[in-house]
Amino acid sequence: RREFLLAELLVQRDRGERRVRLAGIVCDANEPASHEDRNLDEAVAAAFQLPDRFQVRIDDAHDPFRHAVRKPPGIGVEMKINVVKGKASELATPVLVLTAYESQREFTGIAAEVDRRMGGKITELAKSGEISGKYKEFTFIHASGQPFERVLVMGVGPREKFEADMIRSVMARAVRNIRRIRLKKVAIPSFTHLGVTSGRAASLAVEGIQLGLYRFKKYFSQLDRRRVYLDELVIATEADDLVEIRDGAAEGLALAEATNTCRDLVNEP
Repeated sequence: RREFLLAELLVQRDRGERRVRLAGIVCDANEPASHEDRNLDEAVAAAFQLPDRFQVRIDDAHDPFRHAVRKPPGIGVEMKINVVKGKASELATPVLVLTAYESQREFTGIAAEVDRRMGGKITELAKSGEISGKYKEFTFIHASGQPFERVLVMGVGPREKFEADMIRSVMARAVRNIRRIRLKKVAIPSFTHLGVTSGRAASLAVEGIQLGLYRFKKYFSQLDRRRVYLDELVIATEADDLVEIRDGAAEGLALAEATNTCRDLVNEP
């Protein structure tokens, strides 16, 4: 018969930040801690087991964001990415991101479907010049009576000068504006209408989102607890390319993580 023991662990992080030292074990509040001078090779957030006693999960007690509402992007926050089959225009989301070429006045595909649902509002704004389509310019349009609450139209520049890598920069700019108005979720189509394969487009979009959300706040002592962080992305596709999009999204995450790690190193004092 195994007996379970409730205990408190006292841990310290060493300067390498990849190991913790077990400073003491308190099994009874009325008893002194039993000090043990040994190192644990597991990562700070990894689970470890004390033989025949209990299993716990260690979190760094000195993490400045431990008690925050949510860790800021760029400091280890994972964004939930859902790839769904269906029309982006039917997604329930606070904001749906679409694209427009410079001086584009007529729309096709998903943009045309959204425009139809909104009574031609996108076309109207494009013809008036409010939606210019210039590279990285943006326009928010509120939608009523639709699954999506807003549409964010991002300009990708002249059609003849468009390059796939522009998706990265456009999405980085898009999520910064979405974060500014404190939205937690964003939806995008597969962007294949831009002449890019679904996997490549997903990789560029996810990479751009992660790069755009990056902030280095490791040493901030005061956090804005009212801040809401964008933490969910939905990619909608009507084709049988879910696997390609998921693989592309994973690639984009890996690339962004590598870049943001380099940013962390540069920003360290």
